[in-house]
Amino acid sequence: MARILVAALPALPSQGVAKAADLIQLTKADPFEVPGWTSAQLSVLGFHLGMTRQAAAAHAHSLGLALRAEILPGDCPTQAWCDLCDTHDICNGVALQFSDEKVITLQIMEVPKDADPAVREKAVQWNLKGNMYSLLNRYSSQLRVKLLGPGVARDTDLRGGGFFSYPTRGVVLRVNSNPYTLQRDFDITLELMPPVAHQ
Repeated sequence: MARILVAALPALPSQGVAKAADLIQLTKADPFEVPGWTSAQLSVLGFHLGMTRQAAAAHAHSLGLALRAEILPGDCPTQAWCDLCDTHDICNGVALQFSDEKVITLQIMEVPKDADPAVREKAVQWNLKGNMYSLLNRYSSQLRVKLLGPGVARDTDLRGGGFFSYPTRGVVLRVNSNPYTLQRDFDITLELMPPVAHQ
């Protein structure tokens, strides 16, 4: 299962997360339509970087969801990683990572094509908008370069997979290609973290 990550590095003093009202909600708007967007401006279902665990749990409850431990069964009161799941324990592909009781990483998992239909139906990836939807659901190297530029590439393979970093935007894209198929099949992980200022 691939993941889109919205991850936070320790914020620089001049940086911070935008106010909730100013965040670009990825299930309602395409951030690529906002000139110069950065990861600090993004939100998924109202969850965002810097949100406290208590606020995240309350917000999840208001959506009919709960924070569930990623590996251990049950609620997620102290674990670092928590999935967002409904009352039937069907998770929607969003996970939060906490440190010092604040969200430092926000993930959107790409649900596998062969996943149970009930799981695929709940997946947030289908509710992304515009080019962000295409980046996860219709990925190609050409689309990545068109939207984000070539980036700093590492660990690339001949099928188009690799690790692509965009530090000034605060984006890392991990593309794992499937070597067992003739068609281009990728698992995508998008990590959004505070951008690095030009030095």
